[in-house]
Amino acid sequence: MKRRSGAVPAAWCLACLFALAAGAVADDREMVSEIFRTALAEGRTHQLLRELCLRYPHRLSGSPESEAANRWVKTVMEERGLEVRLQEVMVPYWERGDTMVVEVAVDGRTEALSALALGGSVGTPVGGLEAPVIEVDSLEQVEALGETGIEGRIVFFNRALDQGRVRHFEAYMGAADQRVSGAAMAGRFGAVAVLVRSLSFLDDDYPHTGGLRYEEGVRQIPAAAISVRAANRLSLLLSASPQLRVSILMNCRQREDQVSHNVIGELKGSVHPDEYITIGAHFDAWDVGEGAQDNGSGSMQSIEAVYLLQELGYEFRRSVRVVMFANEEYLVGQPFRGGQVYAEEALKKGEKHYAAIETDAGAFTPRGFGVEGPPAMVERVRSWLEYFDTDNTVHYVAEGGGGPEIWVLNELLGTPTFDLRTDTQRYLDFHHSDNDTFDKVNRRELELGTAAMASLLYLIDTHGLTEQPDAER
Repeated sequence: MKRRSGAVPAAWCLACLFALAAGAVADDREMVSEIFRTALAEGRTHQLLRELCLRYPHRLSGSPESEAANRWVKTVMEERGLEVRLQEVMVPYWERGDTMVVEVAVDGRTEALSALALGGSVGTPVGGLEAPVIEVDSLEQVEALGETGIEGRIVFFNRALDQGRVRHFEAYMGAADQRVSGAAMAGRFGAVAVLVRSLSFLDDDYPHTGGLRYEEGVRQIPAAAISVRAANRLSLLLSASPQLRVSILMNCRQREDQVSHNVIGELKGSVHPDEYITIGAHFDAWDVGEGAQDNGSGSMQSIEAVYLLQELGYEFRRSVRVVMFANEEYLVGQPFRGGQVYAEEALKKGEKHYAAIETDAGAFTPRGFGVEGPPAMVERVRSWLEYFDTDNTVHYVAEGGGGPEIWVLNELLGTPTFDLRTDTQRYLDFHHSDNDTFDKVNRRELELGTAAMASLLYLIDTHGLTEQPDAER
């Protein structure tokens, strides 16, 4: 812009800059406020999640139900104006089967213990198995007992979640090793099966499944989770009768790998169409419950966050990809194949992935964002908190963020990654169980999460992640 002749007072120029800056802040605050208002008033995420849970509750990777859900969500995304494609992903396929019985004989009668096979477990022999039980609280205790104490027995891992942990995930990870590696450790010393206390804070009768990992060269033995109440009952019975025997019958099995898909919807950007912002979640779910919290909520929030901005008339500067990732739940200890395939294709094509956002923390009230990027970037995102109602929604930005589907983008391409942080104190009440159903989802909390995701997406796209103006890029 050419300056007119004559001097312009420095104070006037400074005042103009302050006014422009104040106007931009007001505009952004107004936009974020409108995002939240619209999400709460219209509640489209809740409606979409209801349909998903009613029609496709079981979406375990490799299953026919998973592929039917993929076709449905492809249509949903196309109806919202996205250009959608299916990206092939080879995934493991495990079937739970229709038989799951864990029983203990007490005072001449048979008492059933509520149980679910762990994902990836082998089945029992056709007629089942029966053996004495030994209770342990760690992998190290199994190793210390060795073959003398373990061989021919059912190993019962009964380490509870640490109720003293404020952060639920710390408590979860403090006990998850017995579920993930318990069967391999017990099998190494001749055990015939394992039972694992469910990873839940609640004293209820819902068993919680989850993946396990066998070791090459170690005999694979059946493994099941029993509910917290069943675990407490079994422990009590063992204290009175150490020679107690338990019978187990389950007919789960591993099938051949199957072709599944990432479902990818794209909107081209108007200024930087070759720069991509990915927003998404894993779309697969366990074959129990309805996968509402884990992770139907995050999947539907990702779709509706983009659609919400479209409905508000926002024009994306960068291209946006909404991705429903395959294969997060059942592939413990290895790269999650949906995210791996997505990132490897991006690397091969030489794509520039500007940012990636994931949510897998349940349909609870949003509290913050995690950011994986340089310190200056974290501080830049932290400065955006002024646009939010920090008393009721997002109020912090933490260093380190993302999720298993997008971390590989960071590893291969250096993409900054983000995740939504929610109030997760109730998350493990539902996680991987029949209790994870749509009726447990609070509509307002779910829509607040959608609004938080949409706001972060808007701010990243509008302001960028560095101080460098778009015109100079």
